[in-house]
Amino acid sequence: MGIKCPKCQHENPDDTLYCGKCGISLKYPDNVSISMTRTMVSPAMEGSTVAGKYRIIEKLGEGGMGVVYKAEDTRLDRMVALKFLPSGLMKDPNAKERFVREAKAAAALSHPNICTIHEIDEEEGKSFIVMEYIEGHSVREKVKKNPLEIPEALDLVIQSAQGLEEAHKRGIIHRDIKSANIMVTGSGQAKVMDFGLAKVSGASLLTREASTMGTVAYMSPEQAQGQGVDQRTDIWSLAVVLYEMLTGQFPFPGDTDQSVMYAIARKTPVPVKKIVPKVKPDLERVVEKALEKKPSDRYQSMAELLEDLRAIAEGLRPIRAKSRLFRGRILGIKRGYFYAGIVLLATLIAMGILAVFPGRVEVLDSVAILPIVNESGDPSQDYFANSLTSLMISELYKVAALKVAPREAVMPYKNSTISLKEKARELNVKALIEASVLKSGGRVRLTASLIDPYRNRIMWSDTLEKDYSEILILQSELSQAIVGGIKVTLRPEERKLLSETRKVNPEAYDLCLQAISIWQAPREKFTDYKEFSSKALDLFRKAIDLDPNLALAYGWISEITGALIANNFISEDALPEAKEAALEALELDENLAQAHSAYSFIKLIMDWDFVTSDLEMKRALELEPGNHWLKYAYFENLRIFGRFDEALSGIKPLLEEPSIRRLYITIYGIFLLSAGKYNEAISAFEKDSTPVNVFSIAEAYALKADYEKALALYDEIRDAPGIKETLYFQARYACILAASGRREEALAKLNEIESHLVENNIGPFFDKACFYAALGEKDEAFGYLYQAYENHSVRMFSLISDPWLHNLHDDKRFHDLVKKVGFPEAQVPTK
Repeated sequence: MGIKCPKCQHENPDDTLYCGKCGISLKYPDNVSISMTRTMVSPAMEGSTVAGKYRIIEKLGEGGMGVVYKAEDTRLDRMVALKFLPSGLMKDPNAKERFVREAKAAAALSHPNICTIHEIDEEEGKSFIVMEYIEGHSVREKVKKNPLEIPEALDLVIQSAQGLEEAHKRGIIHRDIKSANIMVTGSGQAKVMDFGLAKVSGASLLTREASTMGTVAYMSPEQAQGQGVDQRTDIWSLAVVLYEMLTGQFPFPGDTDQSVMYAIARKTPVPVKKIVPKVKPDLERVVEKALEKKPSDRYQSMAELLEDLRAIAEGLRPIRAKSRLFRGRILGIKRGYFYAGIVLLATLIAMGILAVFPGRVEVLDSVAILPIVNESGDPSQDYFANSLTSLMISELYKVAALKVAPREAVMPYKNSTISLKEKARELNVKALIEASVLKSGGRVRLTASLIDPYRNRIMWSDTLEKDYSEILILQSELSQAIVGGIKVTLRPEERKLLSETRKVNPEAYDLCLQAISIWQAPREKFTDYKEFSSKALDLFRKAIDLDPNLALAYGWISEITGALIANNFISEDALPEAKEAALEALELDENLAQAHSAYSFIKLIMDWDFVTSDLEMKRALELEPGNHWLKYAYFENLRIFGRFDEALSGIKPLLEEPSIRRLYITIYGIFLLSAGKYNEAISAFEKDSTPVNVFSIAEAYALKADYEKALALYDEIRDAPGIKETLYFQARYACILAASGRREEALAKLNEIESHLVENNIGPFFDKACFYAALGEKDEAFGYLYQAYENHSVRMFSLISDPWLHNLHDDKRFHDLVKKVGFPEAQVPTK
């Protein structure tokens, strides 16, 4: 009887899947991929609950390797898609194994252009995958209506190639790329679906037949012939999809599957330009190169194909898809030999030119994100732009090969009118990011430009816009664009970290941004440290109430709470909350560097678990190798352990960086005080005469027994903001008084401090030990140190590093305490 094509009315044989004239699918179920399709609802499954938490809503589609349902994850309050192995294949071990392999292959991937796999499970003998539910339409559905416009086709194929590039880097080949397996969301984001035939490098095929599985029209020649395949088969299939998007038909049509396979192996497709005259020759050449019969003649990697596609999208010439000017012989020489000779001659000429005119290509491996501008014009929205600046800087910290100017260095340039070149010179970077953001009506629009200020050129400029719930995706896309524009080398793990995203609760995330802005605001805006910390913590807790899965909020709660406890602002009773918050953050996002750092500090002060603390801090640095604060925190651990020489050597390079030098003058001086290098500490502190540094100079003079100088310096800053009202500084002042021989005055100050500590449920034992050590009364000092030990005081982490305990170091009791606390390979310097 035959099948009439719904598009061109051509009569086709019953056994074919594709129209022999226009090539459109006749029988293939396009709705296998997750889409907005509302057909084939299964009454048997609808309304039932799977695995105790997935409520089936409706059936979305069915294909040879799975049945897909839309479901609600009732625990996490989100829509998901469940893909079940068809019941008829449950007894087929090969089919089931392929199904499990799909989940494992795709679950190993995390990229904005790949459908996210949440988990794989089994219930009552039925295996299923839980994956991201994507609202939109497949490319196949879009092409059925009309061929796509060239810009849209380019955009979608570039996005798809980006996802496949990530898969290939992980050793995963899709092997079933087709237009029905590429979804397009309402915002135009492409998602590669269904890694059901995915092959992992190094893994053997399940069966001989597996090598020829896939949809016939998209098969590469090697795949259609049952030969071994690699990433170049995905390049071929994606080129077929691009051809289909541009022309509305297949490059290799046929009346039967066999005729299609023959065309794939033997025939040359009709040039795209003959079907769509407005297609430029450059794009046509890219399609032709990707559809070369021999894999060795094609693009050799998805990265190569992406390079040419992006060039065309930017109006540039593709690098690898060159015009073929000659065929056969040229001047009597075989074409291959002729080209080889030309290449050799060009190489020799280039080498000669370089020998005469040596030069170098400068890599833009350092960048500053200038303060993002609040485009709304509403000052109350400044927090959004400021916090987004900080978070984008943290994103770039993940790239080891890239030096990123920290927030503390760039924020002073907010509203600055000096030239971009001057900013770059002062920040000591080669490239700048200028950006503005507008948050309005549940949408976020970010406009950014990558600038080479020394050559006065914009390297790229783009505007990204998404729903607020997709702000993490927006941040990820911008960070990847920056890295791509600068062209620094990314390690595979860094590329993965930059592409990890998820949707957020907009209201909860906004509270987080407000809290971050408060925490990072200039301290003088608040009456004291505790007040602005409390404001930030309250907002983070409210954010968690709205979104219990917001790892960022948990990480900040742990970090701020730990800092408040360690500096005697709040009671140690808050330690369990801080520890639980860090663990929750790690559970939700094991790649959140801040969570590892916070947990490291909590393990240090709460559990005296120095080994775990060290490991967690190292992990934080692995995740954000460019984060200078994490570098400092690691060296701070070394100082606490008594490894002063290593700590000082590590901090020194941070002092050599102009943009952050001032931040580390105080820290370097404190490290020197801990090491007993009092004169060097004074020299360091004198480089920046802030009230805190002047106080530290006074301490150093008291420690070296120049009490008159110490007291005179304290008098200069006794009423400075942050000194008089801070218990930490007042406790140290009591030590200065004690060492100076002003015993009664010192005791009065100590009693005053102790009453405040006790009033706030803070143990005074460690501070009292330092006080009596300063008085020279060692027995009293050790008595309070033992009380601090018995009460498990957090301040015991400073046992080795506190300079006021230096005169106890040569006492056996001190070394016994060091062992009791559990310092690893403690190096206690003698007086």
